[in-house]
Amino acid sequence: MEHILENIKRIRESQKITQAVIGEKLGISRVQYTNIESGITSLTMDRMQDIAEILGVEVSQLMDKPSAKVISFANRKGGVGKSTMTILFSVALSNWTDYKVLVIDTDSQSTVASLADEESDLGMDIIPFNFDESHTPIRDFLKIIEKKSKEYDLILIDTQGSFADGQAINTILSVSDICIIPIQATKPAIQSTLTTLVSLPEISEGRREEGKSFLALGIVNQRTRTNEHKIVKDLDGQFGMKVLDNALSNLVRYHREMSLSKPICEKEDDDEFVELFRELVKEIGL
Repeated sequence: MEHILENIKRIRESQKITQAVIGEKLGISRVQYTNIESGITSLTMDRMQDIAEILGVEVSQLMDKPSAKVISFANRKGGVGKSTMTILFSVALSNWTDYKVLVIDTDSQSTVASLADEESDLGMDIIPFNFDESHTPIRDFLKIIEKKSKEYDLILIDTQGSFADGQAINTILSVSDICIIPIQATKPAIQSTLTTLVSLPEISEGRREEGKSFLALGIVNQRTRTNEHKIVKDLDGQFGMKVLDNALSNLVRYHREMSLSKPICEKEDDDEFVELFRELVKEIGL
């Protein structure tokens, strides 16, 4: 029953419908409806059918068991730290939480997959997927997501960093619950980031129509005192992206100490990555 209530809440929020509105359409008070959605009051089949009708979905959608939360790392500019961030967060999530984690490496450089071949005792699973080596790449990729979503709690995707891969990146974003966008304070990186951001509203709208949520988060991974860094703050809120308060100041450190077998630091350390990790986990509701 818990997953049904979670589905109702997720679909309701994705459609920006308040609890008061649902309660009014059901002929009950907001408090009475809140008690249903929170599990205090039992949800009957008749009530579930009424809620499904209000939300414009089939009852089966409310009863579907939750699939993996998909987190993609995207920016149509290479060298901004997508692979590094994918590794940092996947290792932290697999070591510091109870979630079962899968990483899909779609980047042509195969940074994550190559590192996996060099290490052992990984706390997660990693599979490569090359869009250029498949005759039907979009269909094949979606099949993988459909299958693996039932086997894992979290799926992290390292995307390509090329303007030529727009269709592949948009396909990845279309199945993503969260998109994390690494931001560097250089003019080329910021310009490429803007090119990435313009596609977000269409992705968000498409997922909303499917009753799914979409959250875009920007993470600054190279703090500087340049004029360009001031522009980074102006990106906050652009095209629906929220820039997190915490950042990574020393990208060289993270790249040098990058590992898939152990986190960059301990969870209890007074470290900027720990602060960023905590903010991210809170933001995406893990």
